[in-house]
Amino acid sequence: NSAHTRNMAAAAAQEFVSGPRVIQAAHQLLDQFSLRQLCEALATAPAEDAEPLISALEGLGEIEEVRALFVEEDVKAFLTQGVSAGPRLRGLVAKLLARLAKAEAMANRLLEATLFDLCEPLLLDEETGVAEAAAQAVLAGAKWPAGQQALVGVSPGTGASLAERLQSRLPEMSDVPRIRILALFVQLGRASPESFAVLESRGALEKALESFITEDLLLKLNAVELMDA
Repeated sequence: NSAHTRNMAAAAAQEFVSGPRVIQAAHQLLDQFSLRQLCEALATAPAEDAEPLISALEGLGEIEEVRALFVEEDVKAFLTQGVSAGPRLRGLVAKLLARLAKAEAMANRLLEATLFDLCEPLLLDEETGVAEAAAQAVLAGAKWPAGQQALVGVSPGTGASLAERLQSRLPEMSDVPRIRILALFVQLGRASPESFAVLESRGALEKALESFITEDLLLKLNAVELMDA
C-alpha cells in the first residue's frame, strides 16, 4: 500500500543521506525509487519521514549528473507545488533553479518548461536565503540569449518578461522586497550591455536610483547593502 511504499522510500532516502553524496549512491537510491516516487512520498509523508526525503532531494539536487531529472515532466509539478510549501522546500526549489540555470542547455529546458516563472514568487519570499537563490537563478539564466529575452525582455517591452512583471508590481511591494528587486535590476544591468539598455529604456534603473534618494536612513542602508551583495 501507499504508506508501506512511502516508508520504504523514506528508509532508502535515509540510507542515501547517511552516506557520501556521490553519483553511485544517487543511482542506488534512484534504482529503488524514481525521483517522481520520492517526490510523491514526500507530499504525503509525516514529519519523521519527511526529513530524510527532503534531505535526499537536496542531496540529489547537488549532484550534476542527476540534477536534470528535476526538469522532467513528471517531476515539474513537484517544483511548482514546492513554491507554496514550507521554507525548506521553497529553498530547495530556488537552489535547484539557480544550479540548473548555470548551463545553457538546462536553462533552455527551464524556459521550455516555464519553470523560470517560479522565480517571481520566490524572489519576493520572506526568507532571505530563498529570495537570494532565486535572484542567482535569474542572473544565471539571463546570461543566455533565450534567457535574457524571457527574463529581461526587449526594448521597449511587451510586458511578458519576468523583469517587466516585477517592475509593474513594485508599487504594491513592501520596502525590503522592493529594494531586493531593484538591486536585481542593477545586477542584471551590470551583467550585460544589452540588459542595461533594455532596463534603462523602461525606467527600471531610474527606480533603483530613487531608492537611494530617500529620507529613510534604514531604507538607504538596505539599498546600499543589497547593491554591494
